[in-house]
Amino acid sequence: MSELYFPLKHDGGTHRVMIENQGDTALIRFGASFTLRLNEENLNKLQHHLAEAARDMCIERRDTSGVYDREVNAESEMVQTGIDAREKLKQKRIREFDPNDPVNW
Repeated sequence: MSELYFPLKHDGGTHRVMIENQGDTALIRFGASFTLRLNEENLNKLQHHLAEAARDMCIERRDTSGVYDREVNAESEMVQTGIDAREKLKQKRIREFDPNDPVNW
């Protein structure tokens, strides 16, 4: 069993949040206002949705709509450039068969 405490600021002030691992459940207390008991599956769901919400807020705050798409495209271009360079090296290594070349003996 483990416990974690931290202050969490919100628009109405600050809550002292406590997360207590109780084996097969996690107990999350938001000060004296709210308690949430979750099993592992639902804790993972909450984590996933909070991460998605944080990502969306970050994108909106930075006004970087489409940045992720540009990053994916840039990565794809880098990968393709690497593939093309490797193919060029292969072509340089391929030589015409010359029976008089000692390498081929």
